[in-house]
Amino acid sequence: MSNLSILKMIMHDLDLKKNSPNHFDHVIDVRSLDSEITDFFCDHIENVMKNRKIQNCRFNHEYAAVLQDCLEIANALDDEQLFVDNTKNISTLLFNEMKKSSSISSGALIFVQFINNHNGSQFISILKMDPNKAIQLDASKNTFKVQTDILPNVKQSLHKCAIIKLELDLWDQEIQLRVLDKQQSKGEVSKFFLLHFLEARKITNDKSMTNLVHNQLIAHVIEEQIIDVSQLGPFSKEVDQFLTPNRNVDLERDLDGLLSPYVEGDAELEGIIDSFKLKLLAHDENAYFCFIAERDKEKNYVINDRTKNLKVQFPIQYLGREIQVDDLIEHNEKKGRIITIRDLDLEEKVI
Repeated sequence: MSNLSILKMIMHDLDLKKNSPNHFDHVIDVRSLDSEITDFFCDHIENVMKNRKIQNCRFNHEYAAVLQDCLEIANALDDEQLFVDNTKNISTLLFNEMKKSSSISSGALIFVQFINNHNGSQFISILKMDPNKAIQLDASKNTFKVQTDILPNVKQSLHKCAIIKLELDLWDQEIQLRVLDKQQSKGEVSKFFLLHFLEARKITNDKSMTNLVHNQLIAHVIEEQIIDVSQLGPFSKEVDQFLTPNRNVDLERDLDGLLSPYVEGDAELEGIIDSFKLKLLAHDENAYFCFIAERDKEKNYVINDRTKNLKVQFPIQYLGREIQVDDLIEHNEKKGRIITIRDLDLEEKVI
């Protein structure tokens, strides 16, 4: 079941051979759409949010045209005519920027107003999609139709997308929109989509992402029983290695290498990586997946009882090497822990 619910949709046609966009004057009746179509767009948006190239961004100034149109929509979430008019404004803006650029990629600009079912937040997604690709607009009926025989893998059809939260205090938030542009040159941002059309720039918090991945990954592999406690030491060491400060982290690539020894089959591995990304997004809706590792001080491994009167604590890099933690099993029941310390110069005292 999708984490999203679609509230409103409209599509405007951007044919660069013409002098202006072909605008539609009415929202699409979402209730009349087949579930196959709504599922396609929900999957499309969810895949944008967990795509490895997603970027957190912020508008360059308070009067950016797309920002202003979205703020007006946020101020009247149920106003269909305002939604139609402002999406026309935005599509005309993109059309004009594309005309001025070297782009020859005509297509459709699809606007999806949706709600996050987990927290009730509303967003608008601006999707630039190529023409004649599985999903098409039936202009005579103002609805979508799907070519089921050629429906592509939704990950392969992601090109340009912006997802903007519909909140009146958006300008006061550090991260204001999330942008995906898979057609940009390597190492560059799209000159017309991000800089000129959206009037935005990339924002990063690599330290926060490094800590989030480190903390959640260790917990995730234990909770999902991907590894057991006896493997935690070597696994933690491998996590520390791919999160070495100043290293370029690509979460898909690194998790593939890290988890493949513990998982059978590519399909299962892909599912585990996707589920971990969704877990990160549940903790931070602005999580992103390519960053430069920046670490806080080393984490500690802690064992304590429920009252927390008993506490054993040591740097996690010792686990599985100088310090071994094993289950104490008696009569086929887990009775406690055995902690073995080797090759450390220890002293004991009462404090």
